[in-house]
Amino acid sequence: NEKMGEQIGYCTMPMIVQLPESSMIDWTSDALLYEAQKHYHGIVDCAIVNVGGIRCEWKEGPITIGSVFELMPFDNQLCVLTLTGEDLLELCRIFVSIGGEGVAGLRIRAEDGQLIDAQIGGKSIEPTAVYHVATSDYLSTGKDKMTPLANYSDMWDSNLLIRDLYMDYVKEQKIVCAKIDNRMSL
Repeated sequence: NEKMGEQIGYCTMPMIVQLPESSMIDWTSDALLYEAQKHYHGIVDCAIVNVGGIRCEWKEGPITIGSVFELMPFDNQLCVLTLTGEDLLELCRIFVSIGGEGVAGLRIRAEDGQLIDAQIGGKSIEPTAVYHVATSDYLSTGKDKMTPLANYSDMWDSNLLIRDLYMDYVKEQKIVCAKIDNRMSL
């Protein structure tokens, strides 16, 4: 109890989970991308988290080790998948059809339930290009309707728990907050 109650950061706003985009969804995606870029030996283009894996919301106030365990009670590990642009575009179409998911480094725009554009680094995703996507080992098998993730040509397995990476991110940033930036414009 003493360890779980240890404060590691402070949340300056309510962190909620709501589709297609919300503060907690953006924060967890941004944290995963940041940590993947720190640990991976190459470029990480974007990060994907499943909203169903986000298990709590945070109120304004202290963030403890226990808060992070509540957020991510699973032992999922960070991996980086090498995917074609076509697979990434198919994943974006799935996100549009289900009303959103957690993304960082990726901007999706849809109208009337149809994908209009998906961009990484301000450029439209090229179907024949290769991208490096940070996600969980759980999602790498195509679970939670993310079947295109299982089409990876290469996978780097970090052997790092995502929960521990979230803790590291909170400890480093000290302040937890997120700005909704319309990265999932459905």
